[in-house]
Amino acid sequence: AVGFDGGRPLIQKYGRWVFISEHDLASTEKFFAHFGKWSSLIGRVLPVVRTFISIPAGIGKEPLLPFTIFAFVGSFIWSYFLAWLGLKLGNNWHILETYFRKFDIIIVAAGVIFVIYWVHRHWQGRMR
Repeated sequence: AVGFDGGRPLIQKYGRWVFISEHDLASTEKFFAHFGKWSSLIGRVLPVVRTFISIPAGIGKEPLLPFTIFAFVGSFIWSYFLAWLGLKLGNNWHILETYFRKFDIIIVAAGVIFVIYWVHRHWQGRMR
Protein backbone atom coordinates (compact mmCIF):
# COMPACT_ATOMS: atom_id res chain seq x y z
CA ALA A 1 0.00 0.00 0.00
CA VAL A 2 2.90 2.38 0.77
CA GLY A 3 4.42 1.80 -2.66
CA PHE A 4 1.10 1.66 -4.53
CA ASP A 5 -0.57 4.68 -2.91
CA GLY A 6 2.48 6.79 -2.09
CA GLY A 7 4.85 5.41 -4.73
CA ARG A 8 6.13 7.91 -7.22
CA PRO A 9 5.04 11.12 -5.42
CA LEU A 10 6.49 9.94 -2.11
CA ILE A 11 9.80 8.92 -3.69
CA GLN A 12 9.97 12.12 -5.74
CA LYS A 13 9.54 14.14 -2.56
CA TYR A 14 11.75 12.15 -0.14
CA GLY A 15 13.77 9.80 -2.37
CA ARG A 16 16.86 11.97 -2.37
CA TRP A 17 17.28 11.30 1.35
CA VAL A 18 17.62 7.55 0.70
CA PHE A 19 19.37 7.99 -2.65
CA ILE A 20 16.51 6.87 -4.89
CA SER A 21 16.54 8.75 -8.17
CA GLU A 22 14.00 9.29 -10.93
CA HIS A 23 16.00 6.77 -12.97
CA ASP A 24 15.51 4.17 -10.20
CA LEU A 25 11.76 4.80 -10.24
CA ALA A 26 11.60 4.39 -14.01
CA SER A 27 13.66 1.20 -13.80
CA THR A 28 11.33 -0.21 -11.12
CA GLU A 29 8.23 0.56 -13.17
CA LYS A 30 9.77 -0.94 -16.29
CA PHE A 31 10.90 -4.06 -14.40
CA PHE A 32 7.45 -4.74 -12.94
CA ALA A 33 5.75 -4.01 -16.27
CA HIS A 34 7.92 -6.73 -17.80
CA PHE A 35 8.19 -9.34 -15.01
CA GLY A 36 5.29 -8.37 -12.71
CA LYS A 37 3.84 -11.21 -10.70
CA TRP A 38 6.80 -13.55 -11.29
CA SER A 39 9.15 -11.11 -9.59
CA SER A 40 6.84 -11.15 -6.57
CA LEU A 41 7.00 -14.94 -6.40
CA ILE A 42 10.77 -15.13 -6.82
CA GLY A 43 11.32 -12.13 -4.54
CA ARG A 44 9.50 -13.89 -1.70
CA VAL A 45 11.83 -16.89 -1.98
CA LEU A 46 15.06 -14.85 -1.80
CA PRO A 47 16.39 -13.85 1.61
CA VAL A 48 16.65 -10.08 2.18
CA VAL A 49 14.72 -9.35 -1.05
CA ARG A 50 11.63 -10.97 0.48
CA THR A 51 11.50 -8.22 3.09
CA PHE A 52 11.37 -5.39 0.59
CA ILE A 53 9.74 -6.76 -2.60
CA SER A 54 6.33 -5.33 -1.69
CA ILE A 55 7.42 -1.70 -1.89
CA PRO A 56 8.81 -1.77 -5.46
CA ALA A 57 5.86 -3.98 -6.49
CA GLY A 58 3.54 -1.24 -5.27
CA ILE A 59 5.56 1.47 -7.01
CA GLY A 60 5.41 -0.64 -10.18
CA LYS A 61 1.58 -0.73 -9.77
CA GLU A 62 1.44 -4.53 -9.57
CA PRO A 63 -2.28 -5.45 -9.27
CA LEU A 64 -3.19 -6.55 -5.73
CA LEU A 65 -4.74 -9.95 -6.42
CA PRO A 66 -1.95 -11.37 -8.63
CA PHE A 67 0.67 -9.90 -6.27
CA THR A 68 -1.02 -11.47 -3.24
CA ILE A 69 -1.34 -14.89 -4.88
CA PHE A 70 2.22 -15.01 -6.18
CA ALA A 71 3.67 -13.55 -2.95
CA PHE A 72 1.76 -16.19 -0.97
CA VAL A 73 3.08 -19.00 -3.17
CA GLY A 74 6.64 -17.68 -2.86
CA SER A 75 6.31 -17.33 0.92
CA PHE A 76 4.83 -20.81 1.17
CA ILE A 77 7.74 -22.30 -0.79
CA TRP A 78 10.26 -20.49 1.43
CA SER A 79 8.50 -21.51 4.66
CA TYR A 80 8.11 -25.10 3.51
CA PHE A 81 11.81 -25.25 2.62
CA LEU A 82 12.84 -23.90 6.03
CA ALA A 83 10.55 -26.37 7.83
CA TRP A 84 11.92 -29.26 5.74
CA LEU A 85 15.49 -28.13 6.41
CA GLY A 86 14.81 -27.91 10.14
CA LEU A 87 13.30 -31.39 10.11
CA LYS A 88 16.26 -32.89 8.25
CA LEU A 89 19.01 -31.10 10.16
CA GLY A 90 17.24 -30.98 13.51
CA ASN A 91 19.65 -31.86 16.30
CA ASN A 92 22.71 -31.57 14.07
CA TRP A 93 22.28 -27.85 13.45
CA HIS A 94 24.93 -26.87 16.02
CA ILE A 95 27.53 -28.83 14.02
CA LEU A 96 26.71 -26.96 10.81
CA GLU A 97 26.63 -23.58 12.53
CA THR A 98 30.44 -23.43 12.70
CA TYR A 99 30.61 -23.77 8.90
CA PHE A 100 27.90 -21.20 8.26
CA ARG A 101 29.50 -18.61 10.57
CA LYS A 102 32.38 -18.31 8.08
CA PHE A 103 29.96 -16.78 5.57
CA ASP A 104 28.78 -14.06 7.98
CA ILE A 105 31.81 -11.88 7.27
CA ILE A 106 31.40 -12.30 3.52
CA ILE A 107 27.70 -11.40 3.66
CA VAL A 108 28.29 -8.34 5.84
CA ALA A 109 31.19 -7.21 3.62
CA ALA A 110 29.04 -7.60 0.49
CA GLY A 111 26.29 -5.56 2.15
CA VAL A 112 28.68 -2.78 3.14
CA ILE A 113 30.22 -2.69 -0.35
CA PHE A 114 26.75 -2.48 -1.90
CA VAL A 115 25.73 0.40 0.38
CA ILE A 116 28.96 2.28 -0.39
CA TYR A 117 28.43 1.72 -4.13
CA TRP A 118 24.79 2.83 -3.89
CA VAL A 119 25.64 6.04 -2.00
CA HIS A 120 28.63 6.82 -4.27
CA ARG A 121 26.59 6.29 -7.45
CA HIS A 122 23.78 8.52 -6.29
CA TRP A 123 26.05 11.12 -4.74
CA GLN A 124 27.89 11.52 -8.04
CA GLY A 125 24.56 11.79 -9.84
CA ARG A 126 23.53 14.54 -7.45
CA MET A 127 26.83 16.41 -7.97
CA ARG A 128 26.22 16.55 -11.74
